[in-house]
Amino acid sequence: MSDGSFAFDSFFVLPHLIVIISGMKLKLLNTDRKNRKSIDKTAPQRSRRGRNLLVFLAFVLLSAIFWLLQSLQQVYTSTYSIPVVYSELPPEIGATGKLPDRLDVVLKDKGMNLLAYSIDGFSPVTVTATEQEIRRKKDMSMRKKELTELIQKQLLSTTTILSISPEEIQVTFYPRKKKTVPIILNGTVTPKNGFYAFDPELSPEVVTVYGSEEVLSGITSVETEAFSLDRLDSDFSGEMAINPIEKVLIRPTSVKMKIRVEQLTEQTFELPIITKNVPEGYLLRPLPGKVSIQLTMPTSHYKEISEADLQVAVFHPSTPDSLKSDISLPVQLIMKPEWLKLYKISPAHVQFIIERVQLNQP
Repeated sequence: MSDGSFAFDSFFVLPHLIVIISGMKLKLLNTDRKNRKSIDKTAPQRSRRGRNLLVFLAFVLLSAIFWLLQSLQQVYTSTYSIPVVYSELPPEIGATGKLPDRLDVVLKDKGMNLLAYSIDGFSPVTVTATEQEIRRKKDMSMRKKELTELIQKQLLSTTTILSISPEEIQVTFYPRKKKTVPIILNGTVTPKNGFYAFDPELSPEVVTVYGSEEVLSGITSVETEAFSLDRLDSDFSGEMAINPIEKVLIRPTSVKMKIRVEQLTEQTFELPIITKNVPEGYLLRPLPGKVSIQLTMPTSHYKEISEADLQVAVFHPSTPDSLKSDISLPVQLIMKPEWLKLYKISPAHVQFIIERVQLNQP
């Protein structure tokens, strides 16, 4: 009753508004005629046309408002998409079946109410299952009646649900297998010139993957999301997401990564060259017998290294061509701390002499 009277009142008031606006227009015209006697009669008629246009636009606006109010009182049907969320299952339990992420619902109501639904939207419909229910039965279903009750909680009493698609949610539970695999960083770390970046530290270093035995048999590791850290000159700390794998649940889904960054310093040692792979009865003499090695290292390691931690060597030539006198042998660093990555050996190649030696006869 109130809706109908509202539309009727709107219809009744509109003519009165038109009469009032017309009266205002006549009053403005009379005032304009009185003032026009004191001004030049050749003044342009532009201002009067502008006022006429404003009055016309006012009529159009009032008509549009009246039409809109009338339209919103009519009954319509409209389709809405309502999201569906599922309560998180224990990682050891998987779920398959008809698991829609949205429900398409056709509603019937007055236009004003349907417009409010379009503006405000809907809260997700939550499908829950306790761990006891999961372990007690292997499947669960929600039929149209149950879905209607969940949706109706968000609707006005005047709103009618005409249809829901899909009309049923079916879930089948199954046990998952699990295994632990390491995390591989999928990115690059580049320090700024004059700085050193230590190897990234991950926490945790492994994740647990859940899935069918067949799928898990082919998984030996997981990767982080791709990243690139350039020109680092200070410590870095951040969280890296794990790349998802189809049909596999990964826990945790992200890891924390820390990278220590320090300024570089240099240190130089003179080391004797040892020989390797020399056949019995021969002596390999490198020329010169010592080389200089320049180490570039983080400042925190400057006092941790000595000559005893380093060893350089040349290897006996493995082919006849490499025995020629004009061939030089590369000097290789065969022992060093694991963290040492930047060094320079001078000279990098040395000449050599191979001598036959007399073996002591028993």
